[in-house]
Amino acid sequence: MGKIQFKAKFFGTKERKGQIKKQAEFVMAVSEDKVEDALRLQGWQTIHGLKIRKVE
Repeated sequence: MGKIQFKAKFFGTKERKGQIKKQAEFVMAVSEDKVEDALRLQGWQTIHGLKIRKVE
């Protein structure tokens, strides 16, 4: 099964003590429940209020 492109909106930061700001990232993942893992691999330390939308 291929990867799907998702648009993830969340409040987060890549630095451990960084300022939490609203983020919008495009991420490739197999399914919605893998989106957070994919974001962690991109280096996001903190992820709050994650909203995911499939990109058509």
